[in-house]
Amino acid sequence: MIRALLRLVLAAVVVVLTIMLAIPFCLLALPLFIMAAPVVLLVVLAKLLGKGRRREMDSVAEEVRLMQEFHHSLDGLERRMEALETILFDRLGPTAG
Repeated sequence: MIRALLRLVLAAVVVVLTIMLAIPFCLLALPLFIMAAPVVLLVVLAKLLGKGRRREMDSVAEEVRLMQEFHHSLDGLERRMEALETILFDRLGPTAG
């Protein structure tokens, strides 16, 4: 009988201590969570968008490189065509022009 009463008292003490410790923790944790949640959300979004921007910048850089290469190739082709025109006009002579 006394053991059962002691167990009951011990269980009540454990419950009371748990509640006494849980209430301040909840009161402190809730505002902390409310303040931290938007910050964490912004950091995660920034990371996700940052990766997209880096990929976008990489693709833009690749496009610019290809355009520069294309322009360089066209410049070379233009010089060759001018050289061929010069050779052709030199061979035809002054009567063709």
